[in-house]
Amino acid sequence: WLGLRKGQLVFEDDGVQYPAFTLLPLREGEDSDAPLLSLASVWLLIALRDRYEADATDALLERHSAMRIAAEQRPGLLDFLFGRCEACALLVPAQALTSVPPPSPTRLPRPGGGQSSRS
Repeated sequence: WLGLRKGQLVFEDDGVQYPAFTLLPLREGEDSDAPLLSLASVWLLIALRDRYEADATDALLERHSAMRIAAEQRPGLLDFLFGRCEACALLVPAQALTSVPPPSPTRLPRPGGGQSSRS
């Protein structure tokens, strides 16, 4: 499960969280100089899916420091994110990955401070 809480995208199953403004190796457009998409921008697209056009209001995007993903990019990006295709025109090529800042995840505190008993 993942969710947005206090400016952090939380991945509870993995026990980590990332700042919502974390830049991903995905571009806003197909040009090599197009801005990188943030984790919050992509998360909102995934969360809203078919309701993105109506529900991704300027106020919602601003509240989460997200950028609007263009209508023509959404279907291909969603197909890629859900594993329905192996390629995406917005993906930063391997030789340019050094242009993407490294993420800075933090571990989620464990309730009670105990160790996980997962196997």
